[in-house]
Amino acid sequence: MLHKYCALGALARAEQNMMEAPDVLRREVKVLTFDQYGTIVDMQKGLTEAVTPFLERKGWDGNPSNFVTWWRRTHFENSMIDALCDRGHTPYRQIGHRAVSYVMDRCDIAYTQEEVSWLVSEIEKLKPFPDVVAALNKLRSQGYKLAILSNGDRDMLKPDRTLAFRLIISFRCKRPAISNRTGRPMRKPRRSLVMTALASCLLTIMPSIALAPSPTA
Repeated sequence: MLHKYCALGALARAEQNMMEAPDVLRREVKVLTFDQYGTIVDMQKGLTEAVTPFLERKGWDGNPSNFVTWWRRTHFENSMIDALCDRGHTPYRQIGHRAVSYVMDRCDIAYTQEEVSWLVSEIEKLKPFPDVVAALNKLRSQGYKLAILSNGDRDMLKPDRTLAFRLIISFRCKRPAISNRTGRPMRKPRRSLVMTALASCLLTIMPSIALAPSPTA
């Protein structure tokens, strides 16, 4: 019986904390950082629309959405491997070239390096999800500072002018986060990297929240 009451008490406290959490967040959080790809811009839809006519010209009869999914998954896996190897930062664009080339090889699609470059450049043209612009403007009007926090190359992180971002933090910028052990640049999701990136922009971790499509984005 004691265990039952303890459990009920813990549940009640958890529910109370959940109810109080929004008020705490509104009071303490000053900065919201967003991952760009998959959070702000619709990568799956945008790239699928871009590759569909390209794949039709190549005579590939598969599902273009599946092609994009394989491309994105391969890019993600290679990014994580790059981070784990800790042998220096490989630019986002270069990882993208490798990923889409791998997928076209897998699909038995003949291609040129110019076509690889063109496909990856389509990432720079991606549009926000339909509700993003209004939501960001609302957050900004409520006094939050908004920033992009991304592994992407800085020249690829030029958000739509309708977006409310005032700051872009790229881990390939002039002041990248450095590993104390190796002295080399690092990638997300390492906590020390995020802390260093925020500090370089005179931000701290306590009054900020990072929003991304997954914990490792």
